[in-house]
Amino acid sequence: METMTKLNKHSRLIFFIALFAITLTTSSCLKPLIPGKIDGIKLHTASLKGIKFELRLPIENPNIFKFSLRHIDLDVSLNGIPLGKIGTTQKVKIKRRSNDVHSFVIEIQVRDLLGSAMKVVQELSKRSTKLKVSGEIKVGAFLFTKTIKINQDSRVHVLRK
Repeated sequence: METMTKLNKHSRLIFFIALFAITLTTSSCLKPLIPGKIDGIKLHTASLKGIKFELRLPIENPNIFKFSLRHIDLDVSLNGIPLGKIGTTQKVKIKRRSNDVHSFVIEIQVRDLLGSAMKVVQELSKRSTKLKVSGEIKVGAFLFTKTIKINQDSRVHVLRK
C-alpha cells in the first residue's frame, strides 16, 4: 500500500513537470494579436434615455489557438466629446488564424454626457466622424492571456442599418 501512494505521488509530480514544460514551450510560440484600423461605427438607437452604437474592430489572430475575450477597458471619444468607457460586454471569440471584424456594443446614458448629447447625435448623423479609442483588450486561450493595446484616432464611417 505504501508503494502505491509513493507511485501516485511520483506520477503526479511527473504529470505537473510535463504540464509545466508544455506550457513553457507553447507560450513562447504565441504570436501577438494585431488590431486593425477601426472599420466603422453603427448607430443602433438614439433617444432621450441614451445612445447605443456598435464599434467594429478587425483583429488578426495568426496563432493556432482560438482566443476568448476576457476583459475590455477602452476609453471612447467622438470628435473630442468623451463618451465613456467600454467595459466587458458580450462574449467574443477570436477564431484561430483569422482576420475577422469584431463588434463591440457601446451604451451611453444621456445623463453621463453632461449636456453634449445633442452634439453626439449630430456627429452620429454624419457620414463620417472622428473617433478616438484607447485602452486595452485582454483575451485568453487555456492558461495563456494576451493584452492588445489600442490607441487609434481616426475618421470612421457611420454605418446605417
